[in-house]
Amino acid sequence: MSTRLGTHVTVAQKRWLEAIKKRVNFTSEIFGSIKSVKMLGLTDKMATMIEKMRLDEIVVMKKSRLLWSINVCISRF
Repeated sequence: MSTRLGTHVTVAQKRWLEAIKKRVNFTSEIFGSIKSVKMLGLTDKMATMIEKMRLDEIVVMKKSRLLWSINVCISRF
């Protein structure tokens, strides 16, 4: 049971890491062109986009952590 669930844990964790990578890369791009972003008045828009990406990341993280927790509980008994 734990082995089968482990594959799902791995997939969920990969999705979580991809979501983190996507948000961090986007944030780095924004910081790299911050002058243009400010000149165009897109600061609030970009902040909103980053916040949404973070919220999406948290949803994916919750699924990953739930599966991981269940797997740990199963393997302990």
